[in-house]
Amino acid sequence: MAPTSGARPTTRRSTTRSCTRTSPPTWTASTTAGTAGPTWPTATRPRQNFSLWDTYRPQNQLLEVLAPDVARDSYLSVLAIGREGGWLPRWALVSSETNIMTGDPVTPFLVEGWSKGFLAGHEAEAYALLKQNATEQPPADSQYNGRSGQHYYEKLGYIPFGLRVGTECVSHGGDNDCAHPASATMEYAAADASLAIMAKGLGHATDASMLTERSGWYKNLWDAGTQSFRPRMSDGTWLDPYDPVEASHAFHEGGSYQYQWLAPQDPAGLVKLMGGRATTEKRLDDFFAYDKLLTDPAGTARTDWIEATYAYYSKPTYNPNNEPDLLAPYMYAWVQQPAKIATVARAAFTLFTDGADGMTGNDDLGTMSAWYVFSSWGLYPTMSGANSFVVSSPQFERVDIDVASPTSVRTGQGGRLTITAPGVSDDRRYVQTLAVNGSKSTKSWVGWDALRQGGTIAHSVGTTPSRWGTTPADVPPSAVQTSRDPRLSLSMTARPTPVVVPTGAREARLSVDVVGQAPKSLPVQVEVAAPHGWSAAVGGSGDGAVVLHSNGVPASASVPVTLELPSGLGAGTHEVRVTASAPGVDPVTKVVTVQVQEALTCVAGAPGCAVDLAPACNHDGTATVSAPSDGNFDSSGWSYDAALLPMGTTWDWNGVTYAAPVTSGTTPNFVEGRGQTILVPAASRSAVHVIGSTHNGDVSTALRLTYTDGSVQSVPISLTDWAAGSGHNGNQVAIAMDHRIRGG
Repeated sequence: MAPTSGARPTTRRSTTRSCTRTSPPTWTASTTAGTAGPTWPTATRPRQNFSLWDTYRPQNQLLEVLAPDVARDSYLSVLAIGREGGWLPRWALVSSETNIMTGDPVTPFLVEGWSKGFLAGHEAEAYALLKQNATEQPPADSQYNGRSGQHYYEKLGYIPFGLRVGTECVSHGGDNDCAHPASATMEYAAADASLAIMAKGLGHATDASMLTERSGWYKNLWDAGTQSFRPRMSDGTWLDPYDPVEASHAFHEGGSYQYQWLAPQDPAGLVKLMGGRATTEKRLDDFFAYDKLLTDPAGTARTDWIEATYAYYSKPTYNPNNEPDLLAPYMYAWVQQPAKIATVARAAFTLFTDGADGMTGNDDLGTMSAWYVFSSWGLYPTMSGANSFVVSSPQFERVDIDVASPTSVRTGQGGRLTITAPGVSDDRRYVQTLAVNGSKSTKSWVGWDALRQGGTIAHSVGTTPSRWGTTPADVPPSAVQTSRDPRLSLSMTARPTPVVVPTGAREARLSVDVVGQAPKSLPVQVEVAAPHGWSAAVGGSGDGAVVLHSNGVPASASVPVTLELPSGLGAGTHEVRVTASAPGVDPVTKVVTVQVQEALTCVAGAPGCAVDLAPACNHDGTATVSAPSDGNFDSSGWSYDAALLPMGTTWDWNGVTYAAPVTSGTTPNFVEGRGQTILVPAASRSAVHVIGSTHNGDVSTALRLTYTDGSVQSVPISLTDWAAGSGHNGNQVAIAMDHRIRGG
């Protein structure tokens, strides 16, 4: 434990309880007849229940300091699981593998242990298992998923969105990397960086070079156009439509905002990728709602940060309830603003109390409590295997930490580490000066070598930020210097697809979106082949040329295309062939459909624009008591009662006028979504109002509106199941019925 002083008793109790929660229970596995999975020799009896996706950041680092024999035992237990089970685990539980969570957490977990000497005598075995895990996939009869996206990651530099788990990606149950490909890509890259450190340290230079290159592949998902990490498809194009908050669950238990800081191997490169120091600082401020933290830290943490305990896809802000963005507060050190760490950390501290529920979210076998303990000391380990800590002000005036010396292995550690900050408080939280082992330091970080045998970290603090840690020389190191991805690639898509114009139109417009990657720049040529009698103007200058300034990361550009249509063109479907080409890569060709159709109209005389959907209706969802088989709303024979639906041409509800569909007979009266495009009148409007419902569960999607002037708008929409009884997702019930009609 670590005795503390200089804070409220409740704060000291909160820290003590958090420290207690970081100690794992002693669960061991043994040979049991008739059980599935690997069995263990009696002498081995490895520890079990390793939720490695959680604990590799930073629970195992805390065990190394406070309980090194437990840490050593845990590392060797994971090795035993890999040795006896044939593959390294992701989440080992009761002599079996659960495959819970995604990415490659076992690699940073074990590399961390190796880097501090806890794998002494087992280095070769550990490296062989780790390299196997990082470059291969488990045998077909294995219970382990391993890196299920490894083949795609190795070929493309990322795991594409939309892969089918169980067919395109091997699955042995549990979670799967291909179901959350964006976060898995970023976690593979971070794991590769850890393994590169180990490979270099063991003299495997070729492996180290390969892994170092791969550690920069997190950049392959950076979309400079949206300034976000964004899933890519197998052809290299971006997932579209895309909402970085919900992110189509391409990130596991978080969205693009929470995962944007998951590059612990290369924070300096991440800052550069995001546009530099000032831009990234602003990005961090927005992420933490920093201005609000200055006046109401506890309230901001509970309202701006947190939606609910397990609400992972609801906000573009910090989520202190889960692991993906645990490093985020400490990113301020890399933008030369370490003072802001103290403000963010203290807001998060308010979520930890001495009560029964005194922790954030699910403690995940001590991980969230370990974050609190380290942060309350004013230290945070940045990356597994890097052996450095970002420094901030501690929560206490004095902390005495017994850096324990393990009895089972020599790691060179052991001694009393004393951290002091006289007068520190929530108001006096800004570091003014720092001394490490008696020597003044302006750096916002400290290495493990300075702490492993104990020592002192002495802060002076004040009520306003100082110049401490604010120069480029003070920034913490990035563990791996990632290089440019040397691959050449080109992909292309066209939007909208299809292109829909009204009859009589003389032009149609589309955009050709190209995504390219090259070590430097990539010149791209876009050409359009249109039907006879048509003409095409490609690009702003008409020549279809565009240069993508890639520099090793994806670069995008949109090339506008205007098609001139012949007069008298009636309703029908036509094809336009679009080709993008660049030196050194195969050309990409897409066929774009151009539909000429009659536009829907507004009901004459109705206020606003009550769109008459009758020409687009394709499904009869109403019936009557006398003719119960006329409709079939849910494809199982059930329908709305036509007698209880609005009659007439229009219907007013909640101040909005709608066109009322025909409900008699078998005339279609619903527009069932089948991927079709509906052409609506163009006008300047402030809102779109929709009456609709679903069956077999609520549906959230994007409604893509195509207007008669050629413009296209994507509108998020959520519809409530017709049997729900109340509106979900912000919907209101417009028509309520106490019964439905069953066909037959």
